[in-house]
Amino acid sequence: MRPARVRLDRDGPRWPAWALAAATLVAVAGVFLSLYVLHQLRVPVGYDTPKYVWRARLVADQGMAALSSVPHGVAVTADRPGYPVLVDLWSAALGASPFRLAMVFPAVASVLIAAGAAGFARACLLRPAWQAPLFGLAAGASPLVALMAGGHADNLLLSVVALGAAVAVLLAADGRRTVVAAALLLGSGAAIHWTFTALLGALLAALGLALVPESVRARRGGTPWARTPSGRALGAVAGGAAVGAGALALAPASPALPGLSRHGFLIKLRQALPDTWWPVVAPAAAVGVAALAADRRASRMPRRALIFLVLWSATPVLAVAALEAGASAPAHRVLEFALALPLLAAAGVIAAAEGLAGTGRARSRAGRAGGRRPAGLALGTLLVAAAAAGTVAASVSAWRGTQPTIDDPELRQVRTAAAYVDGLPQGRPAILLVDTGTFRPDVDAILADHWMLLSVDTDRIATVAVYVGDYDRLLADRPTVRGEERFDRGSSRFYSGTRALAPRNPVVIALSTLDRSFPKLAAARPGSEIAPGVAVLRGPLPPGRFASASIPGRPSVFLLALLTLGAVGLTTAVGSGWSVALLPPGVRVPVAPALGVAVLVLGGTAADRAGIRLHGLAALAVLGALAAGGWVAALRAQEGPGGRDDDEKSEPAPPPPD
Repeated sequence: MRPARVRLDRDGPRWPAWALAAATLVAVAGVFLSLYVLHQLRVPVGYDTPKYVWRARLVADQGMAALSSVPHGVAVTADRPGYPVLVDLWSAALGASPFRLAMVFPAVASVLIAAGAAGFARACLLRPAWQAPLFGLAAGASPLVALMAGGHADNLLLSVVALGAAVAVLLAADGRRTVVAAALLLGSGAAIHWTFTALLGALLAALGLALVPESVRARRGGTPWARTPSGRALGAVAGGAAVGAGALALAPASPALPGLSRHGFLIKLRQALPDTWWPVVAPAAAVGVAALAADRRASRMPRRALIFLVLWSATPVLAVAALEAGASAPAHRVLEFALALPLLAAAGVIAAAEGLAGTGRARSRAGRAGGRRPAGLALGTLLVAAAAAGTVAASVSAWRGTQPTIDDPELRQVRTAAAYVDGLPQGRPAILLVDTGTFRPDVDAILADHWMLLSVDTDRIATVAVYVGDYDRLLADRPTVRGEERFDRGSSRFYSGTRALAPRNPVVIALSTLDRSFPKLAAARPGSEIAPGVAVLRGPLPPGRFASASIPGRPSVFLLALLTLGAVGLTTAVGSGWSVALLPPGVRVPVAPALGVAVLVLGGTAADRAGIRLHGLAALAVLGALAAGGWVAALRAQEGPGGRDDDEKSEPAPPPPD
């Protein structure tokens, strides 16, 4: 006889649980919108955020293939089309530019992560409805998410589908028909960030291997290997690998690893560690491991979920060890991605609160609880409230350190230079000269490149590059070498982009905010300063004074909230039909946003490669087709067999615990 499984559809959430869930999602979104509201920012924050914006603009207008034709010295990551595809579809439906959507993207992604974490708590840890929002808050408002939001949008988006994939694989191991959902969720991750999707797939495969002992027992009882927990879990992972391979085949560039240095990874890890609050989170997670291990309910689902969470939480330890041993491992990003840590910490806090209140499951089942203790109940409630408040405060603190990468004077100059470039004859390339004289010339050049590409028209992106160094060395078609390792490396790196444009007589532009030699350079060519701080060192001069460009206004609180709600609602709506078709009742609502992301990324990628541009009516048609396809699949599923394999339909299942 197999162990009883919990039927998720017997415990519909009551209105207090829904109210708590709504308050949690508002709090999570508030963490990430607060930065823009309190500081009245006019541009999205985050180191890599400008790159995400210009990539989305380029894909919408010219398709994903255009990503592979950008000739400059920074990584375009054309092998990760997921973010631009998703944001372009949002942009078409909501009428907002990728620039504005980048401001609310962290809030939207954190809300979707919170929903997935709540679904994991309900479906895999078998927690009652009122506890699920606490797990959602722990993950969605985690400092780890705040760190990802500071420029790692691909990781942030992948976290949404990662939690959904974990739920689907664990349900598949438990006998549910969720293999297709798992394949879609895991496979879509390959188009978002294939390296971390490979890590997630390895973790889920390790889970399948860890379930071999109980699968052997099931096999001895007559269950075919393919229907054992290991067989189901590994089958779901294999399906995800197949879908992921297809997604990578559609990407405009082959998978490539970023060429970052071990020294840079060490610096970033040391910068990130204080914001993770690991001295608090790690002990709470250890308590959570102990509490979940002590769960003695008939269903094996919580113990399987615990195995996965322990495997996931071990990844940053292994990455740090590899980095310290000399490998070039992105330990800081592995740490940010380890959302198992806040989930385990939430389980630990709730277990401690239950112990104080005398309502722990183990105690009550053994008959030793002696009823609830009023004082203990108050202390337990206070502990949970303090942990929730501390989580939000820690996330706000980490998020507050993320600032815009450009100030108003530089932004005005960049936009003015972009307006000049947009007026050049079609095909005439332009090079921006950068020599800030700071200790980080490579970073200054990367940011200048991204903001310039963000500001020019999309048909100019492939003809704009940055040169780091001296004007005379640029004219000689050589990198600038000064005997300073970091500068020389940056100049050589960006020279690879300008060299491709040199034979086409490029225009050369200098800005006073980006070149310390600006006064000398501008004086060498009379009339070259076409606008305050903007000089055309080579190329046609405008006939009169060139007007300085305007800069974006500050969005209102209402607009930010409306865009957040719209993106969350749109994604959930697209995923709702697929969730009904591919998931059992009780987990459909919290996992619907993750399925929405997966379907939009995969469907949008396929549509782009078929020649459909993801803007205007064409993008709306793609959205409508993907949403309608989910409900067609849902109707077909309702007409077919139930959500469990035939040989398991008759198994009794006790109602879930309160």
